[in-house]
Amino acid sequence: MIDDQDIGPPETNLRTLIHFLGEMIDAKLVNWRKDTPYAGVRASDVRIFVTATRGPKSISEIARKLGISRQSAQASVKRLIKLGVVELERLPDNKREKLVLITPRGVLAGKTAKQQIETIESDVAAIIGRENLENMRKNLTELVSNKF
Repeated sequence: MIDDQDIGPPETNLRTLIHFLGEMIDAKLVNWRKDTPYAGVRASDVRIFVTATRGPKSISEIARKLGISRQSAQASVKRLIKLGVVELERLPDNKREKLVLITPRGVLAGKTAKQQIETIESDVAAIIGRENLENMRKNLTELVSNKF
């Protein structure tokens, strides 16, 4: 039997805390989608949709940006087309590649998602304070942008 109880990282390590925070946020978003046409949307579809809302990109560009296969991105895009939130447009100089564009319904979905994220951030600010939320955002942005 090993007597040393100091095995593994502490429960408050950054990886674990960020993981659980992400899961809590995702659970809130899933709960809000319950009983809507978007109830069955997968997390991967959400990432594709959010990436597409940041400007027209081809399926290949989205896949590269998210570090997933083109086939995975294409499968998500097909599901999003069925929901009516994106559409594809052919590129005039490339018969294989298509741009993923947001539909009017997708614009509404994006606005709803923005409001939901703002609500979550307000909830966080109510717990830790607005200044601490902004410091957390600044610090996380610094870490992500520097790819430590």
